[in-house]
Amino acid sequence: MPPPRPFTYLDGRQRWPAEQGYFLFVSRERFQALEDGRRVTDFCSQSIGELSAGAKRKPMICFSGSRKGGITHIARAEVRYGAESGRDRLDMWNHKELPHALRVSAIKKELTGPQAWRARKALDGGPCSPAAFKAMMNALKKADPKIFNIANKLIDRRPPPSDPDPTAAKQNWAYQRDAVTTALEIARLPRELFRSPAQLAEGKKTPKSVFENDKEMKSIEDILVLRDATIRDPDWQFVIEHRYPAKTFENGATKLTVVLANKLELEKQLGVDLIYVNETLNAVVFVQYKT
Repeated sequence: MPPPRPFTYLDGRQRWPAEQGYFLFVSRERFQALEDGRRVTDFCSQSIGELSAGAKRKPMICFSGSRKGGITHIARAEVRYGAESGRDRLDMWNHKELPHALRVSAIKKELTGPQAWRARKALDGGPCSPAAFKAMMNALKKADPKIFNIANKLIDRRPPPSDPDPTAAKQNWAYQRDAVTTALEIARLPRELFRSPAQLAEGKKTPKSVFENDKEMKSIEDILVLRDATIRDPDWQFVIEHRYPAKTFENGATKLTVVLANKLELEKQLGVDLIYVNETLNAVVFVQYKT
């Protein structure tokens, strides 16, 4: 039998080894709408033409601007889901505004090699294949080294970190984090809305929940009363320290609430540890952990 796989965390080994790109040029009005959205969550989406299956769910770098021929922003991007019929949704985050507009023609002048024609075509708007992306980045480095460095810093090809030694606290953290990110995936909400570290920091006090440091959490009166009381009963200790039982994620018209029911009356009544409430679809999912 093969040796047991080490315990890993969702996104714990995730990097951003982007090998392809996308050039997005939209109207000034649409670009402003994207800007307004990203100022709130640093996340925005744009409907684009359908990509090939091999280009979907792959890390990419998006170069965008409000007029064709001029690039003003660079961001990490990925196509995860479809949009309307025959189209895909380009998700973008980690936006970097350039110190000055970059002319596409300046990059085209520096293109060389057998993939130059593909890169030139992509620079007019659309997907940039891995081979063309490499040629384009080489040309960008010559055309504008400063902007090349901005784009290159969004690419993370470092080797993944080694797996930490598993402990009960780390595994509990991973289970909670996996459950919340899975709920976001099911609701088609970007996982970037859930700003929780992939791994617990070594040597620090172990948090009781993945929502421990979230300032937008909802609480309930019973837990606050118990927390204020100096109850020493060990059976209640977890409940006393568990301040944040619910978190709501929103993206446009989509609204998802994750409820931590463990050790609360909800678990006694329903026998579940976690509840997903998709308030947009009026759907509820119950989750029970088993070890």
